[in-house]
Amino acid sequence: MDAEPSLFNGRISGTEKIMNTIDIKTNEECDSIAHLINEELKALGIHQNFAPVCDISSNNEAIKNRSFGSDKKSVTELSRQFILSTQEDNIVATAKHFPGHGLVKGDTHKQSVYIDGELQEVDIYKPLIESGVISIMVAHITVLNNPLYDTKGLPATCSRTIVTDLLKNELDFKGIIISDALNIMKAVTILEKAPLKASMAGCDMILMPIDELETMNWILEEMKSNPIYKKQVEQSVKKIIRLKICLGLV
Repeated sequence: MDAEPSLFNGRISGTEKIMNTIDIKTNEECDSIAHLINEELKALGIHQNFAPVCDISSNNEAIKNRSFGSDKKSVTELSRQFILSTQEDNIVATAKHFPGHGLVKGDTHKQSVYIDGELQEVDIYKPLIESGVISIMVAHITVLNNPLYDTKGLPATCSRTIVTDLLKNELDFKGIIISDALNIMKAVTILEKAPLKASMAGCDMILMPIDELETMNWILEEMKSNPIYKKQVEQSVKKIIRLKICLGLV
């Protein structure tokens, strides 16, 4: 679940009041809040937290107070602490929204949004990967005017350039890659077979497709005629099974 500090009390009624992410200023505060959230998640049987938000701007329409602020160094350090404290309690942390949702205009819930030029927030993810973050969520953000990482009009979630070439290969991320929600985001619901495209781009987990059965059928059908993709899906399944073993669920 999205158990970010800023969203937590709205997600689970009756919980202890927790400050917004933007108001967390020290590693000590971050550690304490993460552990409070973890206690509630474990009591509910939730094993993966789609947090922290690692975007560097507090002014973006979609992010607002969900970010640790606008200073890249501080955002990186507090994100790292939240991840370490979360995973210390055997909850999977999820850094988001790769490759960066802070310095864009607009909200992917409502429309397509763009990174125009340089990927200014990718550097935040390097130390988080080195620190062992288990999962990273990819955003529905289109990249343009970037010779290396242009997504050709697709949201990053559905771009093999971003998911596989950049995140998996260049940044050497071996953990679970999950798409942002596919059921309510206008930036991706207008795209034909978006869940299949996200899977083919390299996402290991597909978050909230509009029709799960239809999504599974698309994936199974593609696997029949595409041996390279079939192997990729099998690798994703193995990663998820290994994660469940590590969490003590299998």
